[in-house]
Amino acid sequence: MRIEKAGDRLTGALVPLTASFLIQMTASLTISAPLAISVLIARAEHLSEATIGFYTTIVYIGALSGTLFTPHLLTILSVRTVQIAGLGALALGMLLFGRLDASLPGIIAAASGILLMGLVYGALVPASAQILSNKFPDRLQPLVVSIKQTGVPVGTAIGAVAAPLLVHGDDWSGLPLWLALGCGLIMVLTAPGLAGFARVTQPA
Repeated sequence: MRIEKAGDRLTGALVPLTASFLIQMTASLTISAPLAISVLIARAEHLSEATIGFYTTIVYIGALSGTLFTPHLLTILSVRTVQIAGLGALALGMLLFGRLDASLPGIIAAASGILLMGLVYGALVPASAQILSNKFPDRLQPLVVSIKQTGVPVGTAIGAVAAPLLVHGDDWSGLPLWLALGCGLIMVLTAPGLAGFARVTQPA
């Protein structure tokens, strides 16, 4: 009986850890994939390669803002809602980025999408930390956070490999759609694993 209970507790902890890892990986993959073909995108849309730096800058501004706002957000929404809705917002941001062209509306749509993705990325990290802190004892926190954060380089590596394979010549229009679909798939896969976090989380 004790063994069964210990197994249930382990499963109850590993499932949300796996979900958090997949979400972290997906966020990193989605944001980093366009950077892997950034020169191609700039050339295809007749933009200066100097504009590539704006992508990273806007993402970081959004991520910093999202991180600062998340503690307040978690007093309004549950951790699960932030994680799952974040994937949806990440997909929307990528689709907006896919509207990029040299026109003013295209630039505004793309910049809005980049900022949204940054905000989501900034929100996902502290939200997932809240999940892990509730499921693992303090002595295991460094390990589980490291495992979760491994999703960042894993997602970046996958994005670097996948992005060039999802473009045809100078046509990169399919990439945002594939990335958005990937976010949707991970949303479906991870939602059950975060079911125990539907209650609104109050700050300590």
